[in-house]
Amino acid sequence: ANMRTAVTSMLPATTTLQDVAKGVVFVTDVYDELGKTVISIKPDFEALEKQFKEMGQTASALGLSLEPVEAEQKKKTARLAQDYIDDLVDPIALALRQFADEKATILANVDYLREHTDVAVDAARINEALLRKEAALKEQLYGGAVSQLEDAIKRLMPGGNLANLDPSGTLAGLEASYRSTYAQAAAGDAAAIGRVAAESTTYAEYAKSYFAGSAEYEAIRQQIIESLRAVQAEVTGAAAPATG
Repeated sequence: ANMRTAVTSMLPATTTLQDVAKGVVFVTDVYDELGKTVISIKPDFEALEKQFKEMGQTASALGLSLEPVEAEQKKKTARLAQDYIDDLVDPIALALRQFADEKATILANVDYLREHTDVAVDAARINEALLRKEAALKEQLYGGAVSQLEDAIKRLMPGGNLANLDPSGTLAGLEASYRSTYAQAAAGDAAAIGRVAAESTTYAEYAKSYFAGSAEYEAIRQQIIESLRAVQAEVTGAAAPATG
């Protein structure tokens, strides 16, 4: 009675008894929810359930099997739950799974464009771009650990400054690594552009100690400066200044 009186006092005088009843139900539902924890993921599951319920009704109306619909609903429900859990306990796994979805969508779109348009589709370049994007994502997710591991392994392998070689062999390895990376950077490879500065200075530092400030080191120094400025000009679009 008190609830009905409260609702009635909030409504215009022309309100019908049916409107009052609806108001009572609304206020009662609101009061029931007070003090309860909000389950924020519930609407997502309800929306998914509604979507597949409608799909099931359509399939039944057409005389089709419900098994594929039920299987897909189970799959989507499990994915929704797993994404929510991983967002809390394993965000890296979630991000990589989302990238896998994005990659699949991109490749499907590319296939569609290939079949339905005259646009030239270079599959090799697209795959290369996706690999770079995946590598950049992993680098971000793992806080730079991927590139650090690659760098450590490279330094320990033949050609690295920590390899088990004699001084001349180490110098030759560092030079070969630097020249290879520079060639890739000069050709516009984004990953090589990111490495060339570090590899060139590693080579220069070793060459400086190896040649002890001689004319040989000066020639190496000038050549490295020219190479780095050429890459800088390629990236920034500015003319490379003279060496010195």
